[in-house]
Amino acid sequence: MQTHLAPKICSFNVVIRSIACGLRHSLFVSESGHVYSMGSNSHGQLGIGELLDKHTPTLVEALLEATVSKVSCGLQHSLALTSGGAAYAWGQGRFGALGNGRSENQAEPVQVVNAGIVDLSAGGSHSGFLQDNGVLFVCGEGSQGQLGIGQCEQAFSLQAVPGHVVKALACGEAHTAILSQTQEGGPFTVKTCGANDKYQLGMPTASGVKRDHIQKTFHEVSILKSKTIVSIKCWNMTACIDDKHNLFVWGALVSHKQPEAGAKPRHTALCIKQPEQVSNLKVASIEIGASMAFAIEHKTKTAFIIGTNQGGELGLSKEDEGQLIDTEQRKVFTVQEALKEKPVEMAALGKAGYVLAIGTVINPAKADDEVASQNTVSCQQETKTHQEDLWKMNEYLRD
Repeated sequence: MQTHLAPKICSFNVVIRSIACGLRHSLFVSESGHVYSMGSNSHGQLGIGELLDKHTPTLVEALLEATVSKVSCGLQHSLALTSGGAAYAWGQGRFGALGNGRSENQAEPVQVVNAGIVDLSAGGSHSGFLQDNGVLFVCGEGSQGQLGIGQCEQAFSLQAVPGHVVKALACGEAHTAILSQTQEGGPFTVKTCGANDKYQLGMPTASGVKRDHIQKTFHEVSILKSKTIVSIKCWNMTACIDDKHNLFVWGALVSHKQPEAGAKPRHTALCIKQPEQVSNLKVASIEIGASMAFAIEHKTKTAFIIGTNQGGELGLSKEDEGQLIDTEQRKVFTVQEALKEKPVEMAALGKAGYVLAIGTVINPAKADDEVASQNTVSCQQETKTHQEDLWKMNEYLRD
């Protein structure tokens, strides 16, 4: 397996509009709504009808007739949302995260809901589906209370979360965050449920709530009550963005790589016990991984990173300068220097410690020879039904 300790640039001849990463697999949605997958496929999480790993983007043919607008990845399962509001799931079925009433793995997408879904999110082994009327449906692993339905059990079919009109959701590894109102005309506030072992629920430290607390129903993050939150993301760290592009974070970033035998022990986690605003940074979006977070500045689209960096996953090493490996923690959001002059449109973080970032769209007809000749990756499964994707490229940046 090849490892890059600094971002590598290659051209991908399909314009990407949505990306997502699981533990060791990744999904892409093209401009015309087709889904590509690559990476580990031990549970069928690539959705290609077989269990072979893929090292280049491969068309998910079962979704060829659908127009997909968003994808989301759990550790070993995948979700897709179509422009018509249908939801599909595939991959690991053991914990019920596919929502199809069964525990078997699915190597191809299965339709979970045929219409009415406006957003979805895949957690570690659970899933959330937001309906256009504000009702949130959940399924999957619930042993830590992450389903928010008042019990700690697995749910193999979709369960409605009572008492909330939901506007946004994010599923973490073992908790869930939503933006919701509990009474008509009331404000939309941030609420969380599930595990609190990494302080990911955002409860005030003065409240006396312990780290081993399990929150079975959604509880308001009171520190943010006065804020107008517009976006939520989480894994074991939770992050929110308000209407002024301010970023608030809490929880933990935990290293995915343990020290080698005989190596000097070192801290493997960065922890923020309750919500704090990140100073001097206005963001357009934020992505949370297991050991790092990746923010995009709202005006310049500059990439900022923070994390344990024990495996060099922050991409700050100098591979072109004699392999100067940088594995130092970054405890504050830091500019990703290799991408400093490359505006980033979106990113996704693999929980095993890798980054996919999408830059600006390039039209090959207008690109110079140097750009046009960059390492172009071709998807062998291209068909006549989506040749319209091929006239322009994305810069595809991978750590």
